[in-house]
Order: sequence, then C-alpha cells, then structure tokens
Amino acid sequence: MNEQARAVLYGLPPTHKTDTIFQLIETVDHPALTSNLRTLVRTCVNAVQIAFHLKTPMGKAPYLRGHIITTPKNPDGTDTYVISVHDVTPYSSEDDHFHKIIHQALEATIVHRDGKVLYANQKSADIFGVEDHQKMLDIPDFHSFIHPHDKDLFEQRDNHTKSEGISSEEFECRLISEKEKITWVRCRIGTIMWNGRPATVTTFIDITDKKSEEHAQREREKLFTRILEISPDVVAISDCESGEYLWVNTAFSKFFGIPAKEVYGRTSLELGIWHSLNNGHSFWKF
Repeated sequence: MNEQARAVLYGLPPTHKTDTIFQLIETVDHPALTSNLRTLVRTCVNAVQIAFHLKTPMGKAPYLRGHIITTPKNPDGTDTYVISVHDVTPYSSEDDHFHKIIHQALEATIVHRDGKVLYANQKSADIFGVEDHQKMLDIPDFHSFIHPHDKDLFEQRDNHTKSEGISSEEFECRLISEKEKITWVRCRIGTIMWNGRPATVTTFIDITDKKSEEHAQREREKLFTRILEISPDVVAISDCESGEYLWVNTAFSKFFGIPAKEVYGRTSLELGIWHSLNNGHSFWKF
C-alpha cells in the first residue's frame, strides 16, 4: 500500500505498520476476502472482484470495491497479490447527519405544509401511534390528531407563527393517536424552508406523566379539603404575615356565626373574633 492510500483511506500516519490486510478490514468481511483469495489460488484467473469495509482507528468505515490481482511469483516461489480498490462509500452530507440526530432525538419533530407531513422522526411516530416514521408521510392532515378541545388553540398558534414568521411560545395541548390514546404534549411551532418552499416545523415533548401527577395532586388536595370541611373541629387557614383568613371550614362559620364568604380576606380583629392580639395569643397558649 502506498503512503497516500494509507493516509487517505485509513487515517494512519506513514510509520504505522500492519501485519496483514485482515487487520484493517471489518471482521464481517473476512470470510468473503478469504474466499476470494482461495479462488485466485485454485483457479487460473488473474483477478477477482472484492468489496469490503475498512476498520480504522479514526472511526471511519469506508466501503471499498475493486479487485485482487495476481502478480508473477517471487524468486523464492511465494505469491504476491495486488489489491486495487476505490472508495464507493455513499455520500453523507451535513444534512444527513442532522437528520440522524433529529431522528434519534427524544423530542418529537414534524415538518408539515398545509397539514401534509413532509418529515417526521421516530419519536413523533411513537406519539402518534404509527409503527414506522416513514408511514407518517402518508398522513394527509396531521391536524386530525389534535384533540378537538385543543384544535382552536393549536390553529391560533400555527397561524400566528406563519403570519409573523417567528416561533411560538411553548403551549400545552393533547394529541390523539391512531389507537385513540390521548397524550399530553408541550408544543412549539416554527417556520423553516423545506425543499425551497416555506414549511412549518412542530416539536412535541410528551408530558403525560407530568399531567397525570398534577391531576393526582389536585385530587389529593380536594380530598384533604373535604376532610377538613366536614371535620367537627374549627379549622382556619390564614396568611402568616397579614393574618387574613384564606379558608375556613363549616364548623368555624357555625361556631363564630360568620358565613365563610365574609371571613375571607379579613383578620380576626376585623371580624371581632378577638378584641386584641393578646386575647388571641392567650387562646393559643391555652
């Protein structure tokens, strides 16, 4: 191998030494190369076609195609072969790398124009309940997956983004998958150029678990409030700094003879419950 080929194909310095070519070829391609060498030995042909992937310390894995060529025997009777190949690795642009990054992202991303899906990563397919992200391209109007109660909000943000040309603020909405599963998402809408024409890019983050926890928390608070409401003990919640009542239960209203709506936002002194702060302090000490 000449020095230029070594530097270009392998990314190795000229001083690097390799015992056999098999050390620079991916293991999966070893059987095919061995078979090609045996063909040269056992037949009368002068060359056979080969194709393999290189294994290099630089992390590159170019795909090469060419021939193994037989040369006249050496004076000592040993055989020598010349491997002539050229790089046929598929071209990979920065856009390709960008698409790979987006495809593996945890955030769902959809590029669409007038509702027609132009691109969708796998995460979006998962949220929409579609097996393969490529099948997302068959969706005629992805707006049909927006929950009916959230369509107006989504279309309002979508239209504002298109007219102003700026990304929308994040907002929350619900999606309905093909299997009618409801997913809460945090959404942002922006505009991009896609194949030379304006398009819309929408990103979603699944927040269903967060919403479920918030709902559970509200239910716990309702239950706690209900327990305090029916308690026979007088219960009141007031602001620590101002002393204004924020909430009282039914037993409080019955005991002091003051409706709850007249208590909120007022202090015990204003309501005449205590004639002075000292009375209140004495009560709590008792």
